[in-house]
Amino acid sequence: MTTEDYVAFAANVLGALSGLFSALGALQAQFTENEIAELDRRQTAAIEAAGLTEETTQERLDRQLEEAISEGDAETIAAARDAAARNVIIEEFERKKAQVEYKGALASWKLQLAGAIASGAQATLNGLNSKPFIPVGLTMGILAGATAGVQIGAVSAAKPVPAFAEGGQFTTNGAQTIQVGDNIGGREEVTVRPLSSKGANVESGGMPKQMILNIDGKQFLGWVQNALDNGNLRVPRRIFV
Repeated sequence: MTTEDYVAFAANVLGALSGLFSALGALQAQFTENEIAELDRRQTAAIEAAGLTEETTQERLDRQLEEAISEGDAETIAAARDAAARNVIIEEFERKKAQVEYKGALASWKLQLAGAIASGAQATLNGLNSKPFIPVGLTMGILAGATAGVQIGAVSAAKPVPAFAEGGQFTTNGAQTIQVGDNIGGREEVTVRPLSSKGANVESGGMPKQMILNIDGKQFLGWVQNALDNGNLRVPRRIFV
């Protein structure tokens, strides 16, 4: 390699290192965001444990309705009932919008992950194709592969998690993580009801699940002998011909 080749090689390495450090920064930022979200969740749980939770909108409206009923003011009662009913409708549509937003975010995340994997593979191959292979191709391939791995990790860490601060309902299609207890009060009723499906006895690869039954040989022969002696098991004569 000539002096010019080494200079160009050094410039390429510095550029690759810059991309790697940028990807590491994005990964660290995503980890920090996830940690902050976890701290927020723990804060809500701590407030709930201390009995210092705030009223939800629906709880406040229900309380105001009860106060209006106790006071016996017909106009106030009607207004409180209207407000409570209006809030029920609003929360229902907020839940529906949250589900649509989650589905959209999840679809976008899958595309981003697929793009990061494809781009990383292409960048790695391009690096390995640099001439001469040693030291240029090998070095650039390693740096490109490392950068791709970090970028894929950052995208993976940003996978959206469905949150149900306003309530919600959905059906899973495999293992899935959800976030609960993130409303203002921190208290939510969570119920998981398993659903039967045609693939309940099928492995993830589409093959039927195998069941292995271990039977003691001597005990099995004893069962057969007892069945023969009691006449519960009849063997046709032709089987011995």
